[in-house]
Amino acid sequence: MLNITLAATAAITSVGLTAAQTAASVRAGICRNRTFAYQTSCSSSSSGLFEASVPDDCLPVMDRQMPPLEKRLLQLTGATAGQLAHIKLADIPLVVGLAPGAFAGHSDPDILHMMAEQLGATIAPGGSRVIKEGRAAGLIAIEHACKLIADNKADSVLAGGCDTFHDPDLLGRLNIANRIKSRTAMDFFVPGEGAGFVLLKRSDPEPLAQIWAGATGFEPGHPGSAQPYRATALADTIGIVCRPLSDKIATLFAGMNGESHWAKEWANALLRCSEHFDPAMALYHPAEYYGDAGAACGPIMTALAVIGMRRGYLRGPALVYASSDQGPHCVIGVNTVRSQ
Repeated sequence: MLNITLAATAAITSVGLTAAQTAASVRAGICRNRTFAYQTSCSSSSSGLFEASVPDDCLPVMDRQMPPLEKRLLQLTGATAGQLAHIKLADIPLVVGLAPGAFAGHSDPDILHMMAEQLGATIAPGGSRVIKEGRAAGLIAIEHACKLIADNKADSVLAGGCDTFHDPDLLGRLNIANRIKSRTAMDFFVPGEGAGFVLLKRSDPEPLAQIWAGATGFEPGHPGSAQPYRATALADTIGIVCRPLSDKIATLFAGMNGESHWAKEWANALLRCSEHFDPAMALYHPAEYYGDAGAACGPIMTALAVIGMRRGYLRGPALVYASSDQGPHCVIGVNTVRSQ
C-alpha cells in the first residue's frame, strides 16, 4: 500500500472560492447553473444554454497579455494560491492535469513556470510534469505524484488540475453534438470550470488524510472510438485500488457529469466490483452542483472527500474516480489517518 500523506487541499468552483466553501455548498445542495450565449468564429450566436462558472470579479486580476482561455486557466489556478499560502512551496515538483488542447503552442516547462508563478511556488524540474488527458488528468496527476514519492524521487509534490469550458469554439462543437444542457437537449452536461490542488508528502506531523492506492486505465471503446464499448477500464482500475484494502468502500466520488454514457459505465463497475462496496455506500457526483470541471474534477472531489471525512459527515474509506472522453481513467483511494 502507498500510504502517501495528503497534507493540504485547495480548490475553486462556481459554488465555492475555497475547497471548504465548495464542500459546504455541495453538502447544502447549492447549484450555480445559469443560461448564457456565445458566438464562435465560424457560426452565429447561440443562446438558451446552461453553464456553471466562477464570477469574473472573484478571479485575480492579470495584466499578462495572452489569449483569453489561457488567461482564465491561470486566473483559476491563482485563485487557489491563498489556500496554500501557509505552506512553503519551494523546490517542489509540480504535476498539473489539463485538457488536451490547453496552452497550445507553449512548452511543458513554460506551462509549469506560469502555473507555479500563480501558485506562489518554485518548482523542481525533476518530477514536474504536465498531463493533458482531459477529465481524468487532474486525478492522474495525483496518482503520478504518489508514485514519485513512493519511488523516493521526491519527499513532497504539489499535484492537481485546472480546466474551463470558456471557449466559444469548444462550446460550439459541443452544442452541435447536442451535449450542452438546454431546454431541448435530451442527454447533456453543464459546462463548468475550476481548479484543484493537493499537497502530498511522505510524512507530515498533522496529516489530513492518506492515499493508500491509485491506478490508471484506458477504455478502448471510448466515445470517440470506433471500437465496441465494453466499459472495462473503470471496473478494472477500481479492482486494482481496492484489492489491498480489507475494509469496504463507504464513500465514492464519481466524475460523472450527467451524460448517460458515464452512468452506464458506473453501473457496469458497480456490478463487477460489488464485493468492494459497503451496502450502505454513499455515492456523490458533485458536477450536478458546479458543472463539469473537466481536468480539475478529480482534485476537487479529492478535497471534498477529505473535508467530509475530517468533519465527520462522510465515512471512509473513500474512492475518487474520473473518466475522460478520450479513454483515460483514474481511481485513487483516500482515507482519514485516524481510521486507517
